[in-house]
Amino acid sequence: MAAAVADIPKLVELTQERGRSLLRYADKSTDFSNVTIVNYKDASDFMQNNPNCCRIVRFDGPREPLFPPDWWTVVSGYAAKIVTVNFKLRFLTPTGKESFQNDPFYVWIDSCGKIKPYA
Repeated sequence: MAAAVADIPKLVELTQERGRSLLRYADKSTDFSNVTIVNYKDASDFMQNNPNCCRIVRFDGPREPLFPPDWWTVVSGYAAKIVTVNFKLRFLTPTGKESFQNDPFYVWIDSCGKIKPYA
């Protein structure tokens, strides 16, 4: 999980438009066109604002197998884990007040602890 947390500020860094789009997706009744997205400075800032944010689950396809992955699958890095990251998407309202919306994010990590690109 440390691999996912170390890169989270970069992974959840949002452009202003992308952040507003995520806010609108979760709450269609509010106008978010004048908000300013606030990104996290680093992993420490992220963890301080989002304690207990992460959960690791094994990912082996559409259904969990009856048996754990074999030795070769693990040492070759193909036994992936999914880290579910629930974080606060922070923003400033037009009046300057900081607010947030809870958003999930998913990080795929191989058995060597490296973040894998989404295919």
